[in-house]
Amino acid sequence: MNAASHSTGLNSPLIRKILLGAVFLCLFLQFFMALKFEVNQDEFYNLNMGYEFLRGEISNPFQTIMFRISGLFSFLPGNEVDQIVAGRMLSFLAAALTCFFIFKISRRYFSVEASLFAVLVFFGFNYVFRHLTAFRADILVTMCLMALLWVVSDPNQTLRKAVIAGGLIGLACTLSLKSIFYMPIIAIFLLGRWAGSQWSRAAFVQGLVMFLAAIAAFAIIFILHNPATQGSEQGADYLRSVSGSSLLGSGLFNRWGIFVVSLFRSFLGWGLVLAGFCVVLLQIRKTGARPKVETIALASFIIPLTPVIYYYHANPYFYPFMLAPAMVFVAAAADRFFVGKKSIVFVVFLCIFTALPVGIFIRSMSQPQTAQRTVINAVHEIFPEPVPVIDYSGMISSFDRVNESGLFINPDIFAHSTYLKSKTPKMAHVITTYKPQILLANVLGLDLNEDFEHAHRYVMLEEDTRILKDNYIQFWGPVYVPGKVINKAGEFEILMGGTYTYEGPPGVRIDGMQIIQGQVIDLTTGTHEISGWGNGQVRLVWGDNLKKPDIEVPTRPLFNGS
Repeated sequence: MNAASHSTGLNSPLIRKILLGAVFLCLFLQFFMALKFEVNQDEFYNLNMGYEFLRGEISNPFQTIMFRISGLFSFLPGNEVDQIVAGRMLSFLAAALTCFFIFKISRRYFSVEASLFAVLVFFGFNYVFRHLTAFRADILVTMCLMALLWVVSDPNQTLRKAVIAGGLIGLACTLSLKSIFYMPIIAIFLLGRWAGSQWSRAAFVQGLVMFLAAIAAFAIIFILHNPATQGSEQGADYLRSVSGSSLLGSGLFNRWGIFVVSLFRSFLGWGLVLAGFCVVLLQIRKTGARPKVETIALASFIIPLTPVIYYYHANPYFYPFMLAPAMVFVAAAADRFFVGKKSIVFVVFLCIFTALPVGIFIRSMSQPQTAQRTVINAVHEIFPEPVPVIDYSGMISSFDRVNESGLFINPDIFAHSTYLKSKTPKMAHVITTYKPQILLANVLGLDLNEDFEHAHRYVMLEEDTRILKDNYIQFWGPVYVPGKVINKAGEFEILMGGTYTYEGPPGVRIDGMQIIQGQVIDLTTGTHEISGWGNGQVRLVWGDNLKKPDIEVPTRPLFNGS
């Protein structure tokens, strides 16, 4: 069925207005989500990498343009959550434009109603709605690539459009190498048109111009981003690592469980995608107003869904990226089964896919930013100036996070599994080298007293956990600082030399010097002797009588998951 308007059934101005109103309602809810929904770990990591980029600590030139962008938000007032919320406004704009391009691409082939319905269904996918405006590069890349598909799907191609398309390819690839998942669609459009034109010179030149424009755009942006070509060797190593581990090198169906959850939560949306794909496949065999090569190219919009099989990072945040092109199949299904027919089923689907985003929104609002803001404010109150921090996700982004291979969120995606398999402890080295003054218990492996709930079950080697427990003490809520709890006289070891405050009974001697409550002492790295008391517990707390913030410790988890 082509994009021509119908005059009967559910194809009417009223239905269009209802659909448009539902889409704008979803956009409004997305805007509110960007303001209030809890910050996920990758968003904190993205902001943290922006700070690291500004400090000149990132040498890899590939896939780091987003860090340059996120670094700009570090200049804004407020804490880390405020800066991420500001960054989400950019993501919201990109999300709105992505929806616009979903509509425009669908409209090339299907009715207005079906195209609007496709946008509405996009919001109805649970992972899409909860991650669409996340402060990540994904939505910016998705916007560029959907704009690219809109340009390339135009049957009236010109050299100007080829240059624009090439520029979009270059921009998208500099933002993220996962842009390659869309490239087969572009290739199929170009080859199909070239074949359909009887291998004409004009069609070949348009494809060549697009290719050259893509290379030129990528090179120009890359050089502007990395003018001294610093870190080229690290970048090459990174590309080898990504190509080997993120794709087939990590095996198949690594994220199958996530996909199954999506099927369960969004089965109606997936059903429409499948039905629409079948409709398009059947249209290939039919003779109609649309050239067969165009229908084949349209069917190729299914390709960005295939990474769920072989891509290691097919996590919930990846779903807006891979589902956006597939919404044309929803439009195909809507046109084939609903639009133009007096079908109560379409009205039911319209109501369901309006209610679904509202339901996801209500559920998501039970995951506010309150606990995250409280902890971040507490850390900044305890340490007004940045200090080194052990922080899984870079939650205290403005501080210098320990970035040791194999530990915490790290560009090397398999370093943690390598660390666990090696059974080689790293924390003693981390403490003596980086001298972290904060340990933030924002993941299970760092929650030394196991006081909080955690969505992500990150684990560490037992020896590293023991070292942390022996050298850090809980100061306030999930905030730990260097310190010792000593229950008997004898020798004790200090891994992180510096200033400590004594808390404990009177009469205690450390290295032969008598200590009183609240006294500040300097302890060097190494072994010390404590003696002179009978009962009671001695605490050595980092710093010069650090003040605990007068803030109630949050009881909710910092991260609740997808």
